[in-house]
Amino acid sequence: LALFYLFHNNKITAEDLKKIGILPVLVPLLTVITCTTLCAFITFTVYRRSFKGWKFYESFTDTIHGGLGSKITPYKLGHFPFRFYYQSKKGLKFYQELSGLTKMQIIFSFASIIFYSVIVIVTLIKGYKVTVSGIDVPFYFAFLLGLLFHLGSVLLLLILSFSERIQSLFITVIAKVLLKFKKINNVAQFYDAEHIKMKVYKEQVTYLLKNFYKYIPLFFTYAFELFLYGVIPYICYLLVNPNEFNVYYLFYFYMLFVVMNYANNIIPTPGGSGSGEILFYAVFSVVISDYYLGATLICWRLATFYMPIVFDFICFIICSVVYKDRIKKYSV
Repeated sequence: LALFYLFHNNKITAEDLKKIGILPVLVPLLTVITCTTLCAFITFTVYRRSFKGWKFYESFTDTIHGGLGSKITPYKLGHFPFRFYYQSKKGLKFYQELSGLTKMQIIFSFASIIFYSVIVIVTLIKGYKVTVSGIDVPFYFAFLLGLLFHLGSVLLLLILSFSERIQSLFITVIAKVLLKFKKINNVAQFYDAEHIKMKVYKEQVTYLLKNFYKYIPLFFTYAFELFLYGVIPYICYLLVNPNEFNVYYLFYFYMLFVVMNYANNIIPTPGGSGSGEILFYAVFSVVISDYYLGATLICWRLATFYMPIVFDFICFIICSVVYKDRIKKYSV
């Protein structure tokens, strides 16, 4: 519907389609595959240390399941349920799944803090800024919001993990809210499940803090993946409109991508479908001319959503149907 709207209002035209060749679609798609592979590598490194016999292809498939869950549910709520589903079919028990995914999220949070800290420092030193309605807005302001968000997330996790009083208060508040909206039936069961989660959080945070040095390569791997995925719009633009590479515009495009993601994450559409296209057009119109904007949008969306979701769905069907009885048990 969003594409129909853009076509109907001549935001995207037939001429835009003519500007799209093989490379403007293939290169961004290969970049997305690289990002998926990097995330799978992080999963593989974490899981093989905990579960003997865990293979890389299982990590890759697990990452694909998470991606599919994110693409077809509002607010990416299906990401973890889809990964739990796949890992359970591979023979992992709930406690093992929760431990592994919790460790992954902690690594991602710490890596995000490192990444956004570096980006803030670089853009601050360089003095990059953009003029909006006559007002100079520093690039680092958008990245600082990302840094504060992830710092807050890690701080909340640490507090909940090590303060039993705040932990109990938090669970009580959540239980009352869910009970009011009739999202839970058995309060005692909910309390037990949440306390198990908090126990796992504390175990994994403690483990990672004690073994921080072992995971430093993974922090930088994820930081690189974050940056690589964020510059895909710039890659699409350069391929549609061959131009000289410019570091300023690299950071400019990344900043716009971050701003677009902030807005897209609060709109409850599955995988940002519809809102992603509209927001891309609105946000990147400040830097990409109308002549190239439509073609850049199509290349970006094809590479990051439409083509991957087809592959993800096929992979999901194969794992659900063809291998439904092939369950392998893993020892810890």
